[in-house]
Amino acid sequence: PEVGPLHTYGYVEREMRRLAGVNLAFVRPVGFWDNLLTFIPQIRNQHAMAANIPGSTRRAWAAPEDIATTVADLLERTPVGTTTRYVVSDFASGDQVVAALRAALRMPDLQYVELTDDQYRDGALAAGVPDALVTGMVTMGQGQRQADRFYADLDAHMPELGTHGLSTFVPRFVAAYNGKGDAGNAAPFAGGHTR
Repeated sequence: PEVGPLHTYGYVEREMRRLAGVNLAFVRPVGFWDNLLTFIPQIRNQHAMAANIPGSTRRAWAAPEDIATTVADLLERTPVGTTTRYVVSDFASGDQVVAALRAALRMPDLQYVELTDDQYRDGALAAGVPDALVTGMVTMGQGQRQADRFYADLDAHMPELGTHGLSTFVPRFVAAYNGKGDAGNAAPFAGGHTR
């Protein structure tokens, strides 16, 4: 519970592990690159990406293509017993994401802004995000501020990185920003987690 809504996946895995005589392959993608598309309105209006996570915090990201590759491999060759596979396309801090977008969008004043939990909560609530969801998002941000603990199991079972890292995602972001791609469920609050 201290990492927010992500802990519910642990309950699902624990229950499924009780099945007898079934080969299980759990796929654990990390934060989705596409979640960053929710920042598009904020970047347009404020030239900023803001979250309750420090800009220097190491964060893991996954692309749908890398998730699909992992899932396809496991469907074709499901190992006997129980298998867990993380999917990581790349690691990038908020500062690194903003630096890449600053150049790609030709927006020299684009900045990453660290919010307090209360600022983050107030912005999300003002944008109409339900309180229960906001509470989970704030808690998830708090967990990521302790990245060594948040990513402890991932670090212990690090997969080979996928092929769709930050440099692959930036053009997709720019296309969505320019209205030539899917901006996902873009919301105009100072958040950005829609997992």
